[in-house]
Amino acid sequence: MLRRLQILLFTFTFAVALSTNATAGETLYVGDSFFEQADKDVNLRAEIDGSRINLSWDFKADLEEIIVERSENGGSYTEVNALPNDITSFTDYIRNADLDDRALYYRLRLITVDGTEIISESVKVDLKSARNLKPNILVRNGQLDVEFYSRIPATTQVTIINNTGRPVRTFSIRAESGTNSEYIDAADLRSGLYFLRLEQQGEVTTTKFFIR
Repeated sequence: MLRRLQILLFTFTFAVALSTNATAGETLYVGDSFFEQADKDVNLRAEIDGSRINLSWDFKADLEEIIVERSENGGSYTEVNALPNDITSFTDYIRNADLDDRALYYRLRLITVDGTEIISESVKVDLKSARNLKPNILVRNGQLDVEFYSRIPATTQVTIINNTGRPVRTFSIRAESGTNSEYIDAADLRSGLYFLRLEQQGEVTTTKFFIR
């Protein structure tokens, strides 16, 4: 019984100590003293997969909501999506036609159970190096709708590979500088996992897709 009282007293003392550093409902930024003392660390990461920007994060806080925010200049952020408190990843889809030599900035706005807002540090995503030959593939009505970006006009070899690694179709197209769209007849492909391989002047990308 005495042991339980000691634990309860310690918990209450710790909670009071934290409450002196922040008021419920205020906004805290990474690096604030309360943020560090409460050990509510958030680690935001970003990686680019074609025109998909995959965000993932770790955090230590009792959260109510997670809001993903994006900025084109690192200053003014707008909300991209609001997520439940147990989500630790999010994918933002950027159309190839919208990609240019700019950067995007992402950050998280974490809403704690007491209404406090915690703003994570931002991550910068360089779009310039991400887009070349990395396609978006849409499978519908027995057809592959393939969209990809090419930095230069050049002959591009297209190969469809099945899940055993065997090429089932190979052909070449003339890619123009900028966004390219290619429609491929897939009516003869069986259901399963496939890979689309694009090769252009020694640069190769491979992207998986499914036929259902």
